[in-house]
Amino acid sequence: MKKLLSGILLLLCVAAVKLHAQERKIESPCFSIKADLNEPMPDSLVVLFFKGIVNGNYGREIIKINKTSSDGTFKFVLCGNQPLSPFTLQFFYNKEVVRKCDIYYAEPSDRITIGVKKGKDNGDHYIGGLMFSGKGAEKYRVGNLLYQIKADAFKGIMDLPNQYVKDKGWKLESPDYYKTFEFKKMLNDLHECVSYGMSSAQDTLFKYEKQLGKNITNFYHYELTCYSYFRHKMQQFFKHANTEGGKQAIADFYFSNVDLLRPAMPKSSLFKYAVQYRQQLSIDIMDETNFKTNGKGYPFYVQYNAIKETKNTALRDNMITNLFKVTGYQKYINNKGSRDSCLNDALRIVKNPELRAILKHQLLFGAGAKMYDFSFQDTAGNPVTLADLKGKVFIIDFYGYGCGPCSIFAKRFENDVYPEFANNPDFKVLSVNVDKTKESWLKAIKSGLYTQPGSTNLCTGVAFNHPIFKKYEIQGVPWVLLVDKNGRIVEYNLQSMGPLSIKEMIRTAFNEQVSK
Repeated sequence: MKKLLSGILLLLCVAAVKLHAQERKIESPCFSIKADLNEPMPDSLVVLFFKGIVNGNYGREIIKINKTSSDGTFKFVLCGNQPLSPFTLQFFYNKEVVRKCDIYYAEPSDRITIGVKKGKDNGDHYIGGLMFSGKGAEKYRVGNLLYQIKADAFKGIMDLPNQYVKDKGWKLESPDYYKTFEFKKMLNDLHECVSYGMSSAQDTLFKYEKQLGKNITNFYHYELTCYSYFRHKMQQFFKHANTEGGKQAIADFYFSNVDLLRPAMPKSSLFKYAVQYRQQLSIDIMDETNFKTNGKGYPFYVQYNAIKETKNTALRDNMITNLFKVTGYQKYINNKGSRDSCLNDALRIVKNPELRAILKHQLLFGAGAKMYDFSFQDTAGNPVTLADLKGKVFIIDFYGYGCGPCSIFAKRFENDVYPEFANNPDFKVLSVNVDKTKESWLKAIKSGLYTQPGSTNLCTGVAFNHPIFKKYEIQGVPWVLLVDKNGRIVEYNLQSMGPLSIKEMIRTAFNEQVSK
């Protein structure tokens, strides 16, 4: 009898374990994509899945889908084991035309069918429309409504400057304009426009709260609202104000009103997946620090310390990591002398393994770090290596044919930096092309848009598959480095810096050797 009872208990335990395992089975959101009625089917599809907790391109998984399934639809699954999976889509028509969409947020139980309208090419490359159906579709439809509210608010905000332009220039550029009634009206009009957009979004969320549930409603409250447009436009006003008084008046108005617009810091753990909210908070801190220094720039540690004041530890650590990783967040930093000490401090306080791995990788760019022992090909197929540049101060400018930011940097460098060092035999510029074909590379050289008159023209030979991109985890161009006479990195991010700062760094590289 005891053996029988023991056997029954064992079976019950096994059954309970199996049941618990089934209950804990992790679901993943599934999607089917088809053309809407009378619409063309895309040739292919790319899913950009923001996986994990790292912002922007550096934390995304790219899923390419070139073939439809047996039912004629594109299918994909987001396998991230996340309570929310942010993703966006890119649709390809006729192999070239790209249509993109906004960011959407999938829950594990979602089973969604998406109908696609191509739309007309009006210059913004956005898809004509996405129709959602299936389990969980309501939050996508509400997301569309909120994005439309944001688009309307953005249009209204962008139209504002038209009222304050004189003789094809900004009235803000007039020295005493900030003292006028019209100036105050301009700021109030902006505030009112953003406030209206925020109110419309809140009304929409209130209307659909039962369908969305409390968690998604709260998430959308800070992720899909237009408060950041206020800061964006105020920064534009700040840039065009030509006097300290004008800049100060704009900064004062901003700080008096921004907290009334900005959503409260979220307490929910879902904020980890709020791609747009986290990004905007990082830009907030960057621009607000710029306001506080009256647009004169500041050392690295000033912005770093401002981020450290963030009370939410997880959010703070994410923004700290992105300050080092994403060069766009270093826009107003004019002195990076404190970067290494800030990085060491970040490694002390950031505990998340994923973020720590990114921060540790940044040690490769520390002051005096040895440059990777590269080898590139010149137009004749001959190799050029790091050893060939011994005793030279040199720039490595990675670019691609058709890259707008690449040509902008090249022209700015040619006009405002290169002339001072052009006749110095110990200064070299390596213009390194990353295109897949030699034909594109030669076209780029011939165009004169991407290289300097005295450049050494090189190519990686294997596009972005060159070991240097894997070593430094670089995913795009332009990427511009300054290396000293001993082959040590002086600066790894020249493309985001102004001509005066670049020239000063080159002079320093000639006069002082950076020590590890």
